[in-house]
Amino acid sequence: MKLWQLEAELQKLDDYASSGIAKPELEQYSTSPKIAAAMLYAIDCSYGDLDGKVVGDLGCGGGVLGIGAILLGAAHVIGVELDSEAIAMARENCERVGVGMEIICADVRKLPVATRTVPSSGGKKERRDSDTETKEEEEEKEDE
Repeated sequence: MKLWQLEAELQKLDDYASSGIAKPELEQYSTSPKIAAAMLYAIDCSYGDLDGKVVGDLGCGGGVLGIGAILLGAAHVIGVELDSEAIAMARENCERVGVGMEIICADVRKLPVATRTVPSSGGKKERRDSDTETKEEEEEKEDE
């Protein structure tokens, strides 16, 4: 799939900005189809981190990044989202473009996972190191 084709597919999706469901206290911000397509295309072309891979979309919102990953060949995408309205939007967006994505209702800050590629649309809140540490990093600190 070419970059322009991915962007065109992602433009079919609903987003927070147009829906009015965004909750700033949960740091819910829309990732535009243009930015999402460029990020995902770079991840896939530069690093080969999508095609045939299992991808986690943490804080998936309306699912634009997870859906884009599927369209670029991800074998399986697991979206994690805390907000039930966002989960409903993500499911509707999956139906709209005919893809399937597993969506889990959970707080990403409480998941003991390690990730390889973590695109971010840039949260506004200050982060503590402990908010983003992997399980391995936590264990290394305990051993010190």
